[in-house]
Amino acid sequence: MTIAFIYNHEERERVDFVARSLESHGYEVTLGPLARKVGTSEWFDCVRADIESAQAVLVFLTRKSIRDDWVLQRIAVALGSGKPLFPIRMDDVVIGKSSPLRPYLRHYQWLSCLSDADSERTLEFLTKALPRPPPRIECFISYSRSDADFVRRLKAELTKHGIDSWRDLDDIPAGASWDAEIERALSKCSHILLIVSERSVKSANVADEVSFARERKKAIIPLLLDDAPLPLRVHRAQAIDFRSDYAQAFQKLVHNLGIRA
Repeated sequence: MTIAFIYNHEERERVDFVARSLESHGYEVTLGPLARKVGTSEWFDCVRADIESAQAVLVFLTRKSIRDDWVLQRIAVALGSGKPLFPIRMDDVVIGKSSPLRPYLRHYQWLSCLSDADSERTLEFLTKALPRPPPRIECFISYSRSDADFVRRLKAELTKHGIDSWRDLDDIPAGASWDAEIERALSKCSHILLIVSERSVKSANVADEVSFARERKKAIIPLLLDDAPLPLRVHRAQAIDFRSDYAQAFQKLVHNLGIRA
């Protein structure tokens, strides 16, 4: 289930909390391409494709966006594609009779993110109003760098079986905030694959990731590489033993993830 965002390109950070909330509920959010200059034909082709392939569109109304011709053009694409449209007021703005946006949005009920309470109500409404996404399997791999060879093999096998997985070395873009990207990936994932080894149980980063996952009630599946004890409150009954027969253990993991091998 994909949701396209329409907003002023200078205000990406302002809409990010809505994206993170929807992603935590299993939705995929398209925010527009960062690698292309706004207004170029390549950029507009990308955003048009995102809107046309989305199941719903959110329009963020601010003092900047209501004067942005590219926002207007994207709204026209969304309405021309027959997409459900949800205008969200981020500033206390009014669309006057002379505004080119008025013909497009006057028949829609606006949502509001003017305060924390408004935002909470809007996000609750959206998760009920938007079509429910199918169950999504996306694994966050929590590990020690000393186990990188095992993790590379595991990630490759998961990909072969159509299972999305995330690990820091592969999936954090250059220049991004390391901590922010890890927190984002943990919030989005459906399962934590905890690589249990003598090194990983001593890792403060792994401990932080497990604590974050537990607070958010994520499913944690420990994968045993050696005889290291499991971290506190991670149950051995859920563990999968990779110490001897990798192929058999991997089949058990796939089964536990609910995927047909």
